[in-house]
Amino acid sequence: MKKFLALLLAAMMVFAFTACGGGGSSSEEAADTASEETTEAAAASYDDIDDNCESADGTYEVAMVTDVGQLKDGSFNQFTWNGCKMYAYENEKTYKYYQPANGANATDEDRIKAMTDACDAGAEVIVTPGFMQQTALEAVAPKYPEVQFIFIDGWDLGLDNVAEYNDDGDLIDTWDGTWITLQGQPAALFPISDEDEDENGLYITRKFIPALLNGERVNLIVEFNEETGIDSVLGAQSITETGVLGKGYAEMNGGDVIELICDYYTYDGIFTAQYKLGDPITVPEDGSLELVNMELTSAEDYRMLYTYRLTDIYQAHYWLPLTEK
Repeated sequence: MKKFLALLLAAMMVFAFTACGGGGSSSEEAADTASEETTEAAAASYDDIDDNCESADGTYEVAMVTDVGQLKDGSFNQFTWNGCKMYAYENEKTYKYYQPANGANATDEDRIKAMTDACDAGAEVIVTPGFMQQTALEAVAPKYPEVQFIFIDGWDLGLDNVAEYNDDGDLIDTWDGTWITLQGQPAALFPISDEDEDENGLYITRKFIPALLNGERVNLIVEFNEETGIDSVLGAQSITETGVLGKGYAEMNGGDVIELICDYYTYDGIFTAQYKLGDPITVPEDGSLELVNMELTSAEDYRMLYTYRLTDIYQAHYWLPLTEK
């Protein structure tokens, strides 16, 4: 199952990224006026910032991995690196670039090694310019979910920590208008776990759907299993009035009635109300329920409004304006 993107707020990082330990002012200069600070910041150029950052503890927070080109190629590698340096400089971050082994003949294995080295060296953000980075990203990003990857000149990889941007540095909206449905009705989904136990790139993802089962509040536990290719409803987990989750999952029987619900929150995360979604669902006699990823925007009676919540490396959240499909 394609996982939903948890996108990094990094559009400004790609083309406005700058030097180790910061190129900012001293404590005395910091007390100067805002106009003086602005003038000083504007004076810094890409060439003023060293390509090689010396980290006191050997870790580097911002990293860039080239594909087959060299850092100073006079093209997108160099321009992207300038942005990375600028960002690091202005935000007092350590930084490092990684050129995979074998230069112009670098292989996917070489890029995987470079990205892994960057992760192991403490990278919080890894910028990967070039379409040839796909295989390496698909191999490395799932193993380091806490690291944010930026795939420049790329496309949707279906990974939670990889975002895509166009040539202007704008975030690409990758939602295709599909959503998970239960018995043909859109359902609210919340994450539980996402694991690759065999480390083979195939994930078993569990989520819950808030619902009423015969009038009682439950969470329907659903599983998307890339190992077997089967998506299924595992059962219903009870919830007390105080929000305590029951142990284990109860089976649903033919004739049981499910009402899907969703909670409404403000942008500040304050619960406001609870709503029912769609019509009541009667469980079939064999107890089976169908989960299908359906295209909703093709239906005439659906008006889809959606937004993204961007999370930066400091775990601050930003909501984008509503978009309609």
